[in-house]
Amino acid sequence: LEQLAKHAGQVDGAILREVDVAASQRPDQSAGPAGAYSGTAGDEGSAGEPGGSTDEEYDEAQRETARKERASSSTVKYDPPPDVGSGRDDDAFAAQLRKLASSEPDERLREAYWKEYREYKRSIR
Repeated sequence: LEQLAKHAGQVDGAILREVDVAASQRPDQSAGPAGAYSGTAGDEGSAGEPGGSTDEEYDEAQRETARKERASSSTVKYDPPPDVGSGRDDDAFAAQLRKLASSEPDERLREAYWKEYREYKRSIR
């Protein structure tokens, strides 16, 4: 269990570094990460003012983002590489990595997830 926790921390770190690299290579998106809320932390603008938003608009944007994430995360879009097997013997962590890799549109991140999946599977044998 201790070894699993250590490896999970290493995987998280590697994945976060890859996400940062991919995000830094994308064009600037001024709408923010969710693409719907225009305010920033500490921005107290009211509806109708630049950068302002009402609580209802923000809540609706969050619900829409959650709907989109559920729809996209439940769909496997990319076939796994032939060397990773069927995944029938995956534990919960390996299954999450497999699902993440299979649904990642960014090729660099997808490859990073598959690399982490392979390393994790080797570490638990």
